[in-house]
Amino acid sequence: IDFADEMLSMIRSVVVYAANYNLTLMHKPGDEATYRCFNKFFMELESVGGKNYHLYDSFDKGLTEKLLSTTKIVIWDQIGTGTLECFNAKIPAVIFWPRIYSKENIFSKSRIQKLESVGVVHRDVESLFREIIKFNKDPSKWMGNAMRISAISEFCYKYARIDKDWVKQWRAFLIKLKDDAF
Repeated sequence: IDFADEMLSMIRSVVVYAANYNLTLMHKPGDEATYRCFNKFFMELESVGGKNYHLYDSFDKGLTEKLLSTTKIVIWDQIGTGTLECFNAKIPAVIFWPRIYSKENIFSKSRIQKLESVGVVHRDVESLFREIIKFNKDPSKWMGNAMRISAISEFCYKYARIDKDWVKQWRAFLIKLKDDAF
């Protein structure tokens, strides 16, 4: 709530850009409490975005088939578990992250800079929409870009590794920690 004005301004800018580029935007608020708290703001967005803006009609958590069926590419406001789910599931996703209420730590900075360099992470709305337009021209080419795949893979390897044998890997890691401690 400390950054509400900045966040609302950021969201408004995305809706305005989508309307200006005649792109349809399905918007899912984080939760029902946010929707209730800023109900007038969401009504304003419907006016600003016109036919291009749609408010998602469910407040369920996470990604669902229903939600994903409404969009070609997902826009996130920071890197979180939903973003990582998209990365690992090969769901097209970009992040509009002007660092309003969170920022990367020193350990992840270089990997996030790589994501920025390949058009996945954006600090400004103009850059975000230039990339979305590139995606819309040829989604397969955008998703198949080798440098983008590499940056996402490297990020996931470090922060969102998936493996069918994760139980074995986790157990081995914990045993090594225990052995190293004694």
